[in-house]
Amino acid sequence: RHKNDTMPHIIADPRRPAAEKKFTIFHQVEEGLGVDGYQMISLLFGLIGIFLKMRLFLWQGLFFCLVSFLNGKSKSDGENKFFSGFSISIVGLMMSYVGPQAGFFH
Repeated sequence: RHKNDTMPHIIADPRRPAAEKKFTIFHQVEEGLGVDGYQMISLLFGLIGIFLKMRLFLWQGLFFCLVSFLNGKSKSDGENKFFSGFSISIVGLMMSYVGPQAGFFH
């Protein structure tokens, strides 16, 4: 007798080849992590407000920055972009109201 003959044939191999399912990895398609339109407008308004010394553009830049943050879908990537637009708008507003050349801003 062989060693394999001691084990009953019922318990020997419980797998069924017909019930096998091939394992597949599902790749999740990430949403476009491209440029956020509101964030780009925020940066443009902030920079235009600083260079042209116009408070209205700075306030609009701050507004679009907040809208972009509230509409943000990806939190990890959006925080970095939010702080860049927010800081440009805040620095511009501080320069326009408190800075030494505050009289030059309209």
